[in-house]
Amino acid sequence: MDGGVGGSDAGPDAPEGKILSYVDIHPLDIWGQVLPEAERTLEVTIDGAPAYTTGSEPVRVPLVKAGGVKIVLSAPEHRSVEVSVIYDGSNGLTSAALSKAPSSDGSGVSFAHELRDEGGSTIPVHSVYLGLRHLWFSAEGRPARRGNQIDFLMDGEEAWSHVAQDLKGAKKSVVTVRDDCSAPTLRRLTLNWLPIHD
Repeated sequence: MDGGVGGSDAGPDAPEGKILSYVDIHPLDIWGQVLPEAERTLEVTIDGAPAYTTGSEPVRVPLVKAGGVKIVLSAPEHRSVEVSVIYDGSNGLTSAALSKAPSSDGSGVSFAHELRDEGGSTIPVHSVYLGLRHLWFSAEGRPARRGNQIDFLMDGEEAWSHVAQDLKGAKKSVVTVRDDCSAPTLRRLTLNWLPIHD
């Protein structure tokens, strides 16, 4: 969840003064999937003080003067990432620079700049894309999907007990898979749908 250190819509007061630039923070996993707000912690400070932020994707940080924005993103079962955005107070596309903490190596970090019309003024928006690396799934493999459940089973007896329970609980059909690899160059999978009769 966002907030706490780093603020939120209910956190620190909005900064006083003319907004010169924005930092937009995109909290993602390493595969580019949005990290749900309830499953992440995002800490944002400006020059060591909690920052006023709005939104959830992206999280927006208004900048009214030059300074350093520290961003720390973490989530359960992921490696945290920490970056700093140094803003020089000007209104150019190159008015901000990004640096990544050494402890964040291996995380996905990208930085983009564009000029946007915000309330009648054209100001720079610096977008920070943070991709957290998962602790258990390889970044090179297919992405982990939320909402799955995994049950770790100790041995064959426990595993086959679960299989028996699942077979007994089937309502409509059971799919079986047979892997026929008798020929070294030929591999054939046979799927059988077995209807369940009352």
